[in-house]
Amino acid sequence: MSMTTVAIAGTRLRGRWLGLAALTISGLVLGLDITILVTALPTLSAKLNATTDQLQWMSAAYTLALAGFMLPAGVLGDRLGRKRMLLFGLATFGISSAVASQMTSANGLILMRVIMGASGAIVLPLMQAMLASGRSGSRALVHLSASLSGPSWLAGSSLTTSGAPSS
Repeated sequence: MSMTTVAIAGTRLRGRWLGLAALTISGLVLGLDITILVTALPTLSAKLNATTDQLQWMSAAYTLALAGFMLPAGVLGDRLGRKRMLLFGLATFGISSAVASQMTSANGLILMRVIMGASGAIVLPLMQAMLASGRSGSRALVHLSASLSGPSWLAGSSLTTSGAPSS
């Protein structure tokens, strides 16, 4: 094995690990976004003068859009290209998150949560498909990614219950 072959193999391996890290962080953000809003609901209620119905929609809009658009988004990713659609979904998610943080009305925040859910629906199936399509060791990458993104659900749940007043 020549020195050039070793250098190329090392570069490819490093790129695979960086790709795994990027995909895992994407899954972490999507998982946290489902549960983290619960901690902000009392503040949102006061600052946006939101009704109870609007607070419920703030929580449910993201999850409903995520679940409703996941299957069509996976099909679009297969037809238009996984990488292109994944990057589009990540960009849309980031932009809509930034816009949502600046919303001054409850209905505007609900709309942004729907857009975040739809863009998350693009990211989630394509992220998993890209993990599973690795050439060698794809099973290990899928298990590693699942074990790393799983704590996001635990972290989000613990953040939502740690500051809750007891009744």
